[in-house]
Amino acid sequence: MFPDQAATPGSSGSSWRPGGTLAVLLRSCGSTTPGVSVAEKLTSPSDSETEPPGEGNVPPLTTPLCRQLGIEVPVVQAPIGSAVTTDLVAAVANAGGLGTLALTWVTAAEAVRRIREVRRLTPRPFAVNLVLDFPVDELLDAFLAESVPVISTFWGDPSAVAERAHSAGALHLHTVGSVTEAERAVAAGVDVIVAQGCEAGGHVRGEISTMALVPAVVDAVHPVPVIARPAASPTGAGSPPYWLSGPRPDGWAPDS
Repeated sequence: MFPDQAATPGSSGSSWRPGGTLAVLLRSCGSTTPGVSVAEKLTSPSDSETEPPGEGNVPPLTTPLCRQLGIEVPVVQAPIGSAVTTDLVAAVANAGGLGTLALTWVTAAEAVRRIREVRRLTPRPFAVNLVLDFPVDELLDAFLAESVPVISTFWGDPSAVAERAHSAGALHLHTVGSVTEAERAVAAGVDVIVAQGCEAGGHVRGEISTMALVPAVVDAVHPVPVIARPAASPTGAGSPPYWLSGPRPDGWAPDS
């Protein structure tokens, strides 16, 4: 079980909801419903539950990238392989972030089933992810036929995906591990860059730490938005299941 994964009571862990670090992060981003934090909306079984006494709402943090993606808070759920469920993706979307389905290793028919299941659970935008070192043409055709609004990719040349995504009206996010890779992705037409440091878990691309990589990528590809993939969770248990985008106190902003 991932450090931020909380199993539904009575289950074996196959159905889960985000908690821990992700819940705290979403709470810090603010609430869109009076008396209910984003974290409470994400982790509670009922929309009627309110914040614990003494906890006031924090003004929402909305960035230009939020508006571009159609989300309310600058949090993107990482495509953490088989750990991702349709319930998780919908829960993140309903909480105001961008949920992401990881679909590289399923059939096109199964991908369509999962996309439609997410749509049954939420009316909000979500993304689908592909690892480009594998055959993905049939899957991409299925995504675009289903009018998925955001396509996320990693490991490989994003140029063909960007062109096809744009022709179908979708936005294209691509994960990189270096400034050179970020520049090539932008030249290929990618809309949003995800900068992943070498400390990240799962599939890792680069050899530079997150704290050094993100500002360098921002400088190199401005004004293209940049999402930072955090390097490790506060528990020290590996890469967290979310990405971040937003301003820093001194004015520097990954998606400015």
